[in-house]
Amino acid sequence: MGENEDFLEKTLNWWMENDNLSDKLDKFCGEHCMKFDEAEDGSIPEQTNELYELFLQYKEILEDELEKYLAHEEVSVDEFYKMCALASEDDHASSIIGWILASTEYDSFYRSMLDEKRSKQ
Repeated sequence: MGENEDFLEKTLNWWMENDNLSDKLDKFCGEHCMKFDEAEDGSIPEQTNELYELFLQYKEILEDELEKYLAHEEVSVDEFYKMCALASEDDHASSIIGWILASTEYDSFYRSMLDEKRSKQ
């Protein structure tokens, strides 16, 4: 494993095991999940401005926590993006980045909100 891949794997572990991040996301999802509905066919309905704004707030929580982590690790955001770009050339490292990026995609966010809503019903 190369140095970049080691750091990316460490970052993924931090991402998955970060209680502070989990607590913030749990609180956010708990506060807003009832606004989300699933289409009858199980698909995600067309997004509304309100739900997209919630997505942007959710993404901001993720990005703020990532930036704090990178600052703690003394890695700039630009350096991290360069590592991610290099990782796309390696299958294992690319899959690590895929996990992180998946949590910043609207569909993944929407499904998480639906899961939270189901857990409250």
